[in-house]
Amino acid sequence: MRPCAVLTATLALQPGQVPALILLAFALFASGVAVSCGWTLGTLITTEDRVATLEAVQNTGASLGGVLAPLLTGILTTHFASFGPAFVLAGGIGLTSAFIYYHGFTKKKS
Repeated sequence: MRPCAVLTATLALQPGQVPALILLAFALFASGVAVSCGWTLGTLITTEDRVATLEAVQNTGASLGGVLAPLLTGILTTHFASFGPAFVLAGGIGLTSAFIYYHGFTKKKS
């Protein structure tokens, strides 16, 4: 998830179309890897009888992101006349999500 977030945020800094397209391709690849790992995570952190519930919660969060992403992108793009701030916001949300997943699912040593 972190590589995807970093690659997405750096899209805002690209001066030309070719570097931006290359970064976008890598970001989408990293996103695909993160999504498959996210779906597998449910089987690792909960019991068999609760996997579907956990996956439903994750799916609800993803649906919320699917609704808010175009709305926020449109607002930011209209206000700043650039996609740069939307890419930075998406990268920040991705890094925040990675932080939450890491610290929420890492066992604490006593």
